[in-house]
Order: sequence, then C-alpha cells, then structure tokens
Amino acid sequence: MRFIYLHGFASSPGSAKVVYLRDRFADIGISLEGMSYGKAPNSLLSKGGMGELMN
Repeated sequence: MRFIYLHGFASSPGSAKVVYLRDRFADIGISLEGMSYGKAPNSLLSKGGMGELMN
C-alpha cells in the first residue's frame, strides 16, 4: 500500500511532519511519499494573497 502526503505550499516533502509520518507509516509496512509542488509564488504565501486567490 502507498500513500501520498500533500503538504502546504509553505512546506516541503522533507519537512519534520512528513519525515515523522513517513517513519511511522514505515513501522507498519506502508510507504508514504511527500509530493513536491515546486515554489509557490510569494503572493500566495500571505493571508492577503490567499484571500485574493479565493475571490
């Protein structure tokens, strides 16, 4: 079985949360992969930028 972890734009597939979850999943024989989205535009990483995107 294989799972993919979709992290937030300001995070990365090597974040502490992904590494922790990958290790816990491995303990029970499940593969977990963190996806990389590439760089999000800085304008999306602010509250105002996300609000504009949603409008």
